[in-house]
Amino acid sequence: MYNLFKDQADAMGKSQWVEKMGGQTALAVQLFRTDGAQLKDAFKEVGAIATTAGVDLAEQFAVIGTLSSTMEGGDAGGMYKALFENIGAGSEKLGMKFTDQNGKLLPMLDILDKLQGKLGDLTTAAAGTALTDA
Repeated sequence: MYNLFKDQADAMGKSQWVEKMGGQTALAVQLFRTDGAQLKDAFKEVGAIATTAGVDLAEQFAVIGTLSSTMEGGDAGGMYKALFENIGAGSEKLGMKFTDQNGKLLPMLDILDKLQGKLGDLTTAAAGTALTDA
């Protein structure tokens, strides 16, 4: 994990970063009924792509934790990574923008709100098809 978040860890101090990482890991395990091994596998699969896109560590834990509660950690990480790999083409196809003025990815809840505003209930088959096509 240090290698993925080296800049952040060095900026805030390694011991303080380790405390933050430990706390967020424990919270994710509790909230999402996952475990450290699942989270490790997910973060390993995602790599640095989320951090490079400007996504905060806490949000990464929330997304990965949510996904890890319904699938294996590596699969959860792969799904999250696929979002970053495909969001540019998907946003063009949907005619939407998912980045801020600095080119950083919007928070996941903002993206979901935008998608819901355009597609309606995201749990419907029609929305699922539109998202898969995008």
